[in-house]
Amino acid sequence: MTYAEENTMRPMPWNKLSYHIAAWSDRYMRSRPKQLGGRASALFAILPLLLAFGANSAAQDVGQKVQADDMPAEFRILLGGDPDHGYQWTLVGRNKKAQAQEALHAELNVVEKVWHCPLAGDRHAFKFEFTRPFKARSHVFHLYVKADGDPGTGRIAKGSMKGVDYMLTLSDGASGPRRDSWSHISADGQWHQAPHLTVLKKDVLYLSANMTIKQQDGASVFEYYVMSYVAEKTDKGLRAVATSTFGFTSA
Repeated sequence: MTYAEENTMRPMPWNKLSYHIAAWSDRYMRSRPKQLGGRASALFAILPLLLAFGANSAAQDVGQKVQADDMPAEFRILLGGDPDHGYQWTLVGRNKKAQAQEALHAELNVVEKVWHCPLAGDRHAFKFEFTRPFKARSHVFHLYVKADGDPGTGRIAKGSMKGVDYMLTLSDGASGPRRDSWSHISADGQWHQAPHLTVLKKDVLYLSANMTIKQQDGASVFEYYVMSYVAEKTDKGLRAVATSTFGFTSA
């Protein structure tokens, strides 16, 4: 579940906190060198490292919330986001097999973390963090979202894809048609193109799109599946050379 909460305070960013602790401990050591023994000195020396380690570990916990200071300006302007609202990302998934998948192919775009943020009305944002800068050539990326909690509606298919309500497709065109599409599959299985916007910044892909997600106790409840693969043309069509997937994951 991910909650749309109003931002009432702005705590110090974790990545700056260790710097301030280190500066404070250095000043403290200079002011009281004789009173502090070797053990205390060692403690102050490693405290920033311990703090940084704890911060990194906390930031990796599913359900962790962070300020969405990196939210693309295009999302706020073009898709109706309130420029003064304190949006928050919620970590909704981590790919535990990311390192192993990265080793499959030098060009494979492997998603490491997935974040979600409710915007305004039925507009939502996703953020996909990759293990390395995104390589567009000969690459296909899909996101599938089951948004209404009803497997009897949406995509008509067998297996895990049954009931998918929304689908993102990104393809650079080198291995097939160039696409940047956001599809809505209606309750009766009909496909429609829906408004969306994607923004790519090095190793992070942002998506903002219109989608109706089930709400429960003030939270967005959905399932998603990520598929990323390097493709090549063959006489029989496209062939996936290397694939990275994870999901369906509940959020």
